[in-house]
Amino acid sequence: MDNALNFRLTRHIGVALCLLALLASPVLAQNEPAEPPLPDDPEVPFTTESGDAEDLEGLRALMAEAAENNPELRARFTEYRQQLENIPQVGSLPDPEVMFSFFTNPQEADPIPGRFMGEAMQMFPWFGTLSAREEREERFAEAQLQRFERAKLDLFRDVQQAWFEVAGIQRAIELTEQNLELLESLRPLVDVRYETAQDGQVDALRIRMEQDELETRLRNLEDERRPAVAKLNELLNRDPTASVEVPEQLPDALLDLGGLPDPTFQRIAADGGLGEAVLDTPVDTLREAFVDVIARQDPSLRALEAEAEGYRASDRVARKEGRPSFGLGVEVMGRDFGPMRMMDGGESIFAKASISIPLHREQYRAQRRQAELGQERVELERERLMNRVDAQVEELLRAYREATRDIELYRERLIPRATQSLDILETDYTGGRARFDEIIQMQRQLLDYAIQLVNAQVTQHQVRAELEALAGVGLDIRPDYQE
Repeated sequence: MDNALNFRLTRHIGVALCLLALLASPVLAQNEPAEPPLPDDPEVPFTTESGDAEDLEGLRALMAEAAENNPELRARFTEYRQQLENIPQVGSLPDPEVMFSFFTNPQEADPIPGRFMGEAMQMFPWFGTLSAREEREERFAEAQLQRFERAKLDLFRDVQQAWFEVAGIQRAIELTEQNLELLESLRPLVDVRYETAQDGQVDALRIRMEQDELETRLRNLEDERRPAVAKLNELLNRDPTASVEVPEQLPDALLDLGGLPDPTFQRIAADGGLGEAVLDTPVDTLREAFVDVIARQDPSLRALEAEAEGYRASDRVARKEGRPSFGLGVEVMGRDFGPMRMMDGGESIFAKASISIPLHREQYRAQRRQAELGQERVELERERLMNRVDAQVEELLRAYREATRDIELYRERLIPRATQSLDILETDYTGGRARFDEIIQMQRQLLDYAIQLVNAQVTQHQVRAELEALAGVGLDIRPDYQE
């Protein structure tokens, strides 16, 4: 009896507890702390907005200056001009041969009309040989010109990447200096705690420690800036310590795709070329579009095509040089001009012709094999380049999209939330509800976010420069010596 009563009592208590839990759950849910909403325009202690596109006008001027003054690029163009000088050499006839003879001891009965004899002979190669030689050298010169164009695009890429590296370091220096000012602005809060004997002395030491760390980082950044500036000046053929102007704010890196002959790029350009449009486009579609444009416009591939045409012309030259060549000439036998020969007849003139028969064929067969091997090498080199381009574009697109997402993450979410958290912590610290090391930690995190934002912008620009160099964007900048 007692056991049954205890069982019923226990069951009723359990049901009652379950009902209480169900009724209390909405109340508990309402009492859970909600994440404070972000203000519409949080007051960030430093600028995170993108700069204007006009800030990059100076960069284009630096690219033109590099094209004009860079010694390596000028050497490449000199190689092209040097190659052009082969064309008149191979397109000319061989020098004519002129011979003179004089009989020193003719016999009196010798029927030769005189002691003097002259002969001139001009050799002619097989028909079309000279034009085939000229075409061969023209194609090799064109290959050299395309290598110059490739070197120019690589130079523009290096100038942009070096310039953005300097701009990123300069921006990091400015952010660090601003963070030092923010730390100094916290000192009045610490002084208030110190006056009320609330551990203000320890907090003052924490400020000094953080300032020391930031000052060391600042000196390291200044030292890092010097070799970056020297690297850029080297590309411009300047003094290593020459000053370099960079914008205060970096604009977002827009892919210059409007001039590329591909519908995908035309659509992205119509959307403004913004990173969001690139993010919305499938990676495979972008990669295929880039690879297709590079296959048609890359100067390295054009150089290989011109080189292949040159080897095909070399094969024709070898076949034509393996055929006979001809010579035409004239021979004149003149007077003796002696006292007894003056009354004899005039000069005798003979027309002459000769033929050179290439009997030793091995050299011509070797020339043709050499040309065939050259074409095979070019085809293998083209295949290697396309494989590398495919993988390179895949990696660059990944880096560009990642940098674009990072910019949006830091600028739109992390930096505003860190700023809001810092404001709340400062208020709580004044009221004694937060520790000072929490403020220091949040301010350090805010600085890291700001520098990571700058690094993402620099990476985005450097990847953009690499992609545009691969796609042949920038060939419109021509130095004066190229005209």
